[in-house]
Amino acid sequence: MKNNLSDIVVLSALIGARTIENGGEIERAEDSAQRICTAYGLESVSVFALNSVIIVTGSDKVSDFTHTVRIKKAAPCMAVLENINDFSRRICKNTISTSAALNELEKICCQSSTRIKLFGEIITALSFTLFYGGGFTDMLCALAIGIILHFEKIGLEHINLRPYIGYAVVTFALGIIIQLLNFLGLCENTLSIMLGCLMSMFPGITLVNASLSFLSSDTISAILQLIHSFLTALSIAAGFAFSVAVTGFMQ
Repeated sequence: MKNNLSDIVVLSALIGARTIENGGEIERAEDSAQRICTAYGLESVSVFALNSVIIVTGSDKVSDFTHTVRIKKAAPCMAVLENINDFSRRICKNTISTSAALNELEKICCQSSTRIKLFGEIITALSFTLFYGGGFTDMLCALAIGIILHFEKIGLEHINLRPYIGYAVVTFALGIIIQLLNFLGLCENTLSIMLGCLMSMFPGITLVNASLSFLSSDTISAILQLIHSFLTALSIAAGFAFSVAVTGFMQ
């Protein structure tokens, strides 16, 4: 079955974009797009990606085609990323029709299990609360806060709110809830609970990818990812600090 040039380029660009959205490195996204275009027989391929956009240009013997995908939000999910990587390898080994590939890619990106994410955020909250010196009651509160945080994130995904403002809103709400639990005598170490629950929001993956971009001499991508990480951490801290200022009591 003959695949159209435009469909091949669109497929490769979307796979690269979804790779970045789910926590993949910029270099990996570019390499995946490049290999997929080559697997479909394109003679010339050019790929340029940042953490906010990917541009793919492919050429055959007759013409060329360019497609750009804007990456507005990055919500890393390692399970989805692994499936996308496996899917990319399968395409390169045994190319399938672009229409079938696009359908499968859409299914993969929709397979992000809410239960898996919830379980991961609960485990993160419990383990880091314990690590930062929390007791048994603090861990129980962290369990509840981890669940609230999960559904807060889902709610923000359906609201047209700028990401950094959203991070501050989430941490402000969590800070108020934790301070209230402390006021009611249900927890002791509020700082350990807050740190434990916010670890799942910390841009660790972005920082790692920025370091890898520097090592591969992709300076622009590295700087942009570092700026994004700094602003994310700053908005998280600002939300928590404002909650403490509003409540006025923190142990």
